[in-house]
Amino acid sequence: EEVLRVGDQPDATDAAPTEQQVSGTIEQFLFPFPTVPDRSWEQPPLAFASWRANRSRLHAGCDLYFPQGTFIHAIGEGVVTRGPYPFYCETFALEVDHGEFLARYGEIQKTTTVKEGDRVHAGQQIAKVGHLIGIQVPSDMLHFELYDKTASGPLTITDVNRSKKRSDGIPFMRRMDLVDPTSRLSQWQVRFPKAQQSGT
Repeated sequence: EEVLRVGDQPDATDAAPTEQQVSGTIEQFLFPFPTVPDRSWEQPPLAFASWRANRSRLHAGCDLYFPQGTFIHAIGEGVVTRGPYPFYCETFALEVDHGEFLARYGEIQKTTTVKEGDRVHAGQQIAKVGHLIGIQVPSDMLHFELYDKTASGPLTITDVNRSKKRSDGIPFMRRMDLVDPTSRLSQWQVRFPKAQQSGT
């Protein structure tokens, strides 16, 4: 499979996007790391809708396993709308409006290279992978969530009656416009941000 880098153009013979590719063309967005993680975000417990909290809620994103301190890159052009703010187990999160959707980059370090109100560019280093405190996990990670912006307000919901739910009624404890990022990450994994030296 051919890997495209920022600035490369796909071959004119590439297949047209399918109807399932509802979030624009692949050329608009990048994978949030310069490489694909060793473990798939499509398999539990890393996958969207995996069980959480003793089977009382579902996982609201995809986990991308990388070592603590690994740079995270913006998936596209956008504006930081919130953060960094406390998120989960002493990690932090950033929310970035990427036009078609809002992305939450979670489980990151407190210190980021961007803040609320900043414009970001596709491939820009925006944060580093954090370290979860008080929980046993196989790896540190980026917890990645997407929202289609058809709702407003806080992304994390404490009232189960206002939460997005799976068809069987199990809640995600997230805003109603939560979308599954799995297929988009799979599309974007052929477009990596250019690896940057620290401080550039």
